[in-house]
Amino acid sequence: MTIKGKTKSSLRPAGRPATRRTVARLHVEGALCANRPSELDAAVLTSESQFRELQHRVKNSLAMIVSLIGLEAGYATDAPTRESLERLRGRVGSIAKLYDLLSETQRTQEVDLPGYVDRILATLGSSYGAVKGEVRLELSCPPIALSPKCAAPVGLIINELVTNAIKHGFVDVDPGIISVHIRQEGKSIVITVSDDGCGLPPRFRMDDSCGLGLQIVQMLTAQLGGTIDVVPKPATFHVSFSTAA
Repeated sequence: MTIKGKTKSSLRPAGRPATRRTVARLHVEGALCANRPSELDAAVLTSESQFRELQHRVKNSLAMIVSLIGLEAGYATDAPTRESLERLRGRVGSIAKLYDLLSETQRTQEVDLPGYVDRILATLGSSYGAVKGEVRLELSCPPIALSPKCAAPVGLIINELVTNAIKHGFVDVDPGIISVHIRQEGKSIVITVSDDGCGLPPRFRMDDSCGLGLQIVQMLTAQLGGTIDVVPKPATFHVSFSTAA
């Protein structure tokens, strides 16, 4: 008897056991599927290892650049040049500390913001504190994790504002306190840098500032898509930006 061009004997009844060839094929396909997750895991681990190695090399390169700038500053014969080089060293150093932290924590995608900012302030305190009669630096920041891409400009902004306060905030007044207060409001971060010194000029405006440091602050705040608010006295800068993608 022929059914649609096939003999009855060529049809496999429902429930008939699979042939050896079919079973072997299924075993091979199952083994390949089982190996795919481990192969993907290995690829991810390799990628992360290579990225950590890249971060380590960047860290070492930045440390070398910081040292070279410091040597150049030591050879500078005039005060303005020396000061410019020292401020440049501080800027590069703030980025170097980011990579130091990433290397130590073995994290590639997030930065511990309190730990990062604390390192920046410690360096500024040791660099300028003695010169300015031991200005006191205070930090208030809850546990916040930022991406390295976001943390780098944040670190530079804080470095510039605190350096500016150390150098210009206590003219003709006793050394005081510079406070860095960071808080999270929903998906926004608010950074407040203030001091109890002589204050800013009454009609101070960021747009009118000709100093490189404050121009860098404006540029980096714009890069973060944030805003800056200024209170002349006591001198206070509020920088806010959103962490939403």
